[in-house]
Amino acid sequence: MKPFKIQASKLIPLVFFLFTSLAATTAHASSVSSQSTTPAFTLDSTIEIVQQCANLVGYRVLTTGGAVDRYSITPQPPKGLTFNTTTGLLTGQPEAVTALTLYAITGTNSFGSLTRYFTLTVAQPTATGLYPTCQKVVGTVGTPLTPTTKYYDMGITTEYNFTITPALPAGLKIDELTGVISGTPTAATYKENVVYTVQMDEEDNPQTWFVNVTLTINPKAPETTTPTTTTTTTIAPVIAKKTIVCTKGTLTKRVTAVNPKCPAGYKKKR
Repeated sequence: MKPFKIQASKLIPLVFFLFTSLAATTAHASSVSSQSTTPAFTLDSTIEIVQQCANLVGYRVLTTGGAVDRYSITPQPPKGLTFNTTTGLLTGQPEAVTALTLYAITGTNSFGSLTRYFTLTVAQPTATGLYPTCQKVVGTVGTPLTPTTKYYDMGITTEYNFTITPALPAGLKIDELTGVISGTPTAATYKENVVYTVQMDEEDNPQTWFVNVTLTINPKAPETTTPTTTTTTTIAPVIAKKTIVCTKGTLTKRVTAVNPKCPAGYKKKR
């Protein structure tokens, strides 16, 4: 028997084919493995204390296993903070002072879910002034506005009186004692994010304090109406019938119809 030989020119392509096939199979298996497991991720920061209206530092989401399809958070973060359900990130400027709160951040995919925790405290600023300084208000014509956060002062001891410029859209008002904006707007702002200046005058004191609030009142969405279909029924006019007398020898027949005619062999009697 002759020994089996493989030429080098044929061996090299064969080895390359086997190598690339193995690499592709390994990559596919790795991809399937990462997509067919429950979510696995961590937060690079789990606790933060941020001052009211300061930018939240937040955290990064580090994926360590199964990919996450959607994130959720409970309880609802303070007004001014936004949670992204795609990335799992919490960002923004908190408008209200809140005590230490534990937030559950849950990642979910078709194989299960995993929850991590982030603790947040929104602290009250210590500098003398009027707060909050970062209120952003969005409303719609014809819908009652969610009342804004009540203003409070830090280091100001005398009574105060609130006013706002320019004038608010029709239907809204500012409470002169608290600075809270409320009501049901009947007109939209001329553009998005109109800046209004809230002024607080101290009683028996010449000092005046200012703070800005951003307001957007959107037009009312157009109402959709379902077109009505009118059905017209045409009533055919009633045509009177006539009766004639037909004779055939001694036989007589009466024929009644719109256009009466005598049967064959009969003649119309005149």
